[in-house]
Amino acid sequence: MRPPISGWRITITGKTIPFPSISKIARRYELFLVSIVNSLPLNFKRHMTQPILIETEDLLLHSFRAEDMKRFDSLTRDIHQLFGQHSTTTFLPHKKLSPIQQAETLLQTALINQHNGNGQWYFITQKKGQRTIGMIELITPKIARQHYQLDCYPHFIEFCLSSEHTGKGIMGRLLPRLLEKLKQKGIDKIGAVAHPKNHSAVRVLYKSGLIKKASFDSIQHVYYN
Repeated sequence: MRPPISGWRITITGKTIPFPSISKIARRYELFLVSIVNSLPLNFKRHMTQPILIETEDLLLHSFRAEDMKRFDSLTRDIHQLFGQHSTTTFLPHKKLSPIQQAETLLQTALINQHNGNGQWYFITQKKGQRTIGMIELITPKIARQHYQLDCYPHFIEFCLSSEHTGKGIMGRLLPRLLEKLKQKGIDKIGAVAHPKNHSAVRVLYKSGLIKKASFDSIQHVYYN
């Protein structure tokens, strides 16, 4: 998929802020979120109260939840493993992670972005063992405009799955259901950028109703529903 459109800067209402250390997050999480929520527009606060949860027999697709703070360390390790795999990041080079501190920063940034309206991560988590094996990122038109030059700017998605879980149809089952949930929330225009050699991603996009519309650049195509 496309190089970086979701950065590592942490901002709220245009101001860069430091994110507390993990130990401090565990102690101050409730007050921290309250302060963020109070700084947000009313319409986005209402959106936050309606999280998406998709459940299969053995998996959950979910946004970052309060209970995930209790497993923040293990979630960080899962994300580090996910984006440390060559097979996962071949077409997502901007998400390649090396030291585990990068995974921690990436999660912290995603959490802030979730609460300031600049994006949303949906984690694919096994019910048994609570291991996160993949993710789908929803990128807002505002962020897309900063990095893409297109005729139109819908919400964009990026997704990946741990290498040992590919080829099982997991993403092909979850992504269409997520897009349907987003449509019910009024987010009905979705785009994605994919390399033509990323055959598994292209299949998932077609199965989810996204078809190739044009060349994005010299090596990638853009897909819309």
